[in-house]
Amino acid sequence: MSSGDDACETCLERQPWTSRDDNSVSHPPWRVRVSRSCNWGDSKQPRRSARKFRAIEGAIERSRRLLDLTKGWDDESAEPIKESTWRRATSFLRRTVQAVFRRSSVVLPTPHISPCADGSIDLLWKTSHFRLLVNIQPEGEGDSDFFGETPNGLSVKGTFRPEEREFGFIDWLAT
Repeated sequence: MSSGDDACETCLERQPWTSRDDNSVSHPPWRVRVSRSCNWGDSKQPRRSARKFRAIEGAIERSRRLLDLTKGWDDESAEPIKESTWRRATSFLRRTVQAVFRRSSVVLPTPHISPCADGSIDLLWKTSHFRLLVNIQPEGEGDSDFFGETPNGLSVKGTFRPEEREFGFIDWLAT
């Protein structure tokens, strides 16, 4: 049997799994299931939240293409995206989605994940309720920053370190 990784549909923690007995790999590679070790989420709604989390995981997997960008990818002098920056951004995204869901049972929409010329990564959420831009800087190049606003004129901005567990704008997202 071959093995790979799977994500718990509720908490997004990666879980080991094996393919079917005939050694063929299930497609898509992200099978939907709840980890036995998952200790959060509404047990009556894991399937519904799983679809949302799978969309975010899909966006993360598609964003892996950012790692193929070479110096000057913008036909100017753009820096390539380092794998450490990509991992920093995707780890932040997963933790943010988990934190919002834990606190409010709100599943965030999937953000647009895009490269920036300085080698950083933008995460952009645009909904009818809020717009939030989070810029994740490469490690060692200063704090990351965010700016968000609602149609009612409420805004939030600031800097943070993506490795930290608590972010001041998490509660703002869930309102």
